[in-house]
Amino acid sequence: MDALEADSLRRARQADPATKLRQACELIAMGIRIQRSNLRRRHPEATEEGVRSSARLSVALLDGTWGLRRGLDRPPADLQADL
Repeated sequence: MDALEADSLRRARQADPATKLRQACELIAMGIRIQRSNLRRRHPEATEEGVRSSARLSVALLDGTWGLRRGLDRPPADLQADL
């Protein structure tokens, strides 16, 4: 393990649970943005609403995970605009 990786691991271990949850939500939102971008590239004929609807399907599948495992009924409000 190099010094950069060791430092990253140390900081991750020191992060409080709220920070870890926030980072996980941000990564999910980023993944959805990437998914939308890929959908637009693969289907240039798709409307923006079609792309968003397709990405929403992924969010619907994740909603159960958020609700059951995190005690949340939806993603944090400040991330919902990305979904």
